[in-house]
Amino acid sequence: MNAKRIGQEQFKAFIRECLLHRTEAVDDPTPRNKLKVFSTSTPKSQSKGQKQLASIKNDRELFARLYIGCQTMDGNLEEFFRHENQACPPALSDGGSLYTGTKSDLLTCLEEVSDAKTETPVTTCVVLDGAAIVQTLKPAASKTFEEYAQQIFIPYMSTKLQTVSHLDLVWDTYLADSLKGSTRAKRGQGVRRRVVAAAAIPGNWQNFLRVDSNKTELFRFLLSKPLLPDLTSLTPCNHEEADSRMLLHASHAAQHGPHAILIRTVDTDVVVLAVSLAQ
Repeated sequence: MNAKRIGQEQFKAFIRECLLHRTEAVDDPTPRNKLKVFSTSTPKSQSKGQKQLASIKNDRELFARLYIGCQTMDGNLEEFFRHENQACPPALSDGGSLYTGTKSDLLTCLEEVSDAKTETPVTTCVVLDGAAIVQTLKPAASKTFEEYAQQIFIPYMSTKLQTVSHLDLVWDTYLADSLKGSTRAKRGQGVRRRVVAAAAIPGNWQNFLRVDSNKTELFRFLLSKPLLPDLTSLTPCNHEEADSRMLLHASHAAQHGPHAILIRTVDTDVVVLAVSLAQ
């Protein structure tokens, strides 16, 4: 019922972005809307009981074949049970899907063996996760990427440099064949937008950041720092995520000056890595 309205909005966006402002190329592919039609079938989701019943039936058929095989040949049950006979081990899965768990639960364990601090410690070096900063800093009233950089991002970085003499901003890299790609795909999909100074800020910031190409261009646009005199301990670096890159930058800062280093993050992985390396 909204197909006409969606088509008109896309046509106006094409005229505005490709012909008037020229922030996108005319030959850029237009994403499919994937609108539902009357013939579209709605997939039926199984209940937890149905999934458990299906798993039990699979086990029954597996052991039935095993029993028949032992009748006709000399089967070794101990050897058989040394190998996985299901896609996901029952102790680690539910309905054929692995338990993901909640990594932030680890922080509760770490809080019990650490002293809580109510004030920020005095430091001379700070290491920041650039992707997390961009997720946190919303565009607010900024209309273009240039305004976002000048009014939101750079002032935030300037406040950090008022208390430290060394600041490292670390970014993720997005590889096409990475295992992390499937995890990011589960968070949803967005629309590809070109990141240039005069381009308009997308209305849905979180939806924009779901596209790896968008984030890669945005990070390059925001990144601006002088080259360090010695990069031998930082390059070449094939770390995909900022989680481990931040520890590499902290080590580099410790080796090139008497720094008291602060690592600021919202990621449990970084906390666990920092604690393990500090021991």
